[in-house]
Amino acid sequence: MIDGIETNYVRWRKYDRLFSSEKEKISLARFKELMTAEKVKDSPVVSIRGQLLVHLAVFDFESRSMQVMFCGKEDPDDIEWIDIGKLYK
Repeated sequence: MIDGIETNYVRWRKYDRLFSSEKEKISLARFKELMTAEKVKDSPVVSIRGQLLVHLAVFDFESRSMQVMFCGKEDPDDIEWIDIGKLYK
């Protein structure tokens, strides 16, 4: 059984593999696709989005918009993205 520190290490290595392969600037849509590609329901392996992840906030600097991802309580692979507003200068 691995502990929280080891779990975080595995998760960050997965982030590294996902995003280091992207040679060009990635769009918000591509970022969201990468972050939600892994299925976590009933998965015994450490995943980027764990069973306990409730939400993830993302700020898109290009459009200056903030979005929040919510995972379903019963099914963590049931994901909903909600636009919560824009930042104005």
